[in-house]
Parts: sequence; C-alpha cells; structure tokens
Amino acid sequence: AINAAKTGPVDFTAHVKPVLEANCVMCQTRDALPGHGSLENRREAVRSGALGAYLVPGHPESSLLVANVQTAHQHASVMPAVGERLTKDEYAILTKWVKEGAAWPAGKAGTLKIIR
Repeated sequence: AINAAKTGPVDFTAHVKPVLEANCVMCQTRDALPGHGSLENRREAVRSGALGAYLVPGHPESSLLVANVQTAHQHASVMPAVGERLTKDEYAILTKWVKEGAAWPAGKAGTLKIIR
C-alpha cells in the first residue's frame, strides 16, 4: 500500500485511514480533547481551532497534523503523544495526501474507528 501511494494518488481508505486509526484518532477526538480539534471526520479536521486546523487541504505546511508529526523526532510533545512515532513513509503519505487536497470520503469509508 505504501509503494502505491508513493507512485500514484494517495487513497484515503487504503493509505491514510490506517495511519490515522493506528496513531492519531485515539487521542485527537472531541471526548479526549474537549474544545480542541478532532480527527473524527473531515468536517472536524478542517475546522480551525485556537492553534489552527489539523487539515488545510492543499497546504501540508499549514496543517497541524503534518507539522506536529514532522517534528516528532525533534520534540517530545508532539503527535503521537504515546506509542510509536510515524515512519518516514507514513509521514510522506500524510504530506502527499494533504498536498493532493486531503480527499476524505463521507459515510462509513470516511469514519475512523477509535481504538482505545
């Protein structure tokens, strides 16, 4: 799946959803962080909070999701706060996906499973 995302367009269901479910959404929800942004769905992810928006489609440099993951190896207080840091390939997939417009389907395909 990672190789397909490197050479072709990034597919949310095949490439992005597994990364978000495994590394991000367990902490980035309205329940876990009341009053902050959420990665529960696209509508929440693009909504701007006090620090900005998790997703700014077409602009990975302005998206908190990409910025916070990018600095993961330099700082301790970044996403994910617990567990393994994203691999370079996972980071590349998220960056490319946001650059491509952060397509996020509605309905079941776009609903993230919150694993606790």
